[in-house]
Amino acid sequence: MISKIALTILCLISTITLSLSQEYIQLAHGLSWKYKLQNGYLSIEVLKGKFKFENHEYFGLTRTYSWGLRDTLYSRIDSVGNQVDFNPTTRQEHLSVPKNFSLNDTWTTDDGSWQHQIYSTHERLVTPSKTFEDCLVIQAIDLRKKKRSLYLHYFVRGVGFVGSKKSQELTLYLIDYTQNNN
Repeated sequence: MISKIALTILCLISTITLSLSQEYIQLAHGLSWKYKLQNGYLSIEVLKGKFKFENHEYFGLTRTYSWGLRDTLYSRIDSVGNQVDFNPTTRQEHLSVPKNFSLNDTWTTDDGSWQHQIYSTHERLVTPSKTFEDCLVIQAIDLRKKKRSLYLHYFVRGVGFVGSKKSQELTLYLIDYTQNNN
């Protein structure tokens, strides 16, 4: 059961971690986020240095789960300001979020497993640790299953991803955000 939950969370986080353009998140060494999950915790940290794949340099973001799973996401801002992630398995980039977007804009990950849509630009997210105002909400649909799961991911300018809901139930939320310049 934990491995199925871990895989679902990995897929979710890989499509949403720091997935907004520069207005919503800065990719910089020393940024870190900690989230409360239904079954534990998730910590994300931007690594020092850059990683080169194909002809682009990416920030590395380590994701560490409280049950021991750890992986790395590779992300960059392209020349027009879009946030793009590199998938080392497919060796392709996929758009995380365009710099300029409109309500109902839709895109799909490089492997076709997730479809995203701009759902709202001014929502409120209430969590046990904080209320987040003026959130951008991105709807994500898992296309790999017959019974498709729908998630709402909440983002705040200057912080990034702050929480997620599935069927109106809070599935994870931000409990700490820090900028460490060491």
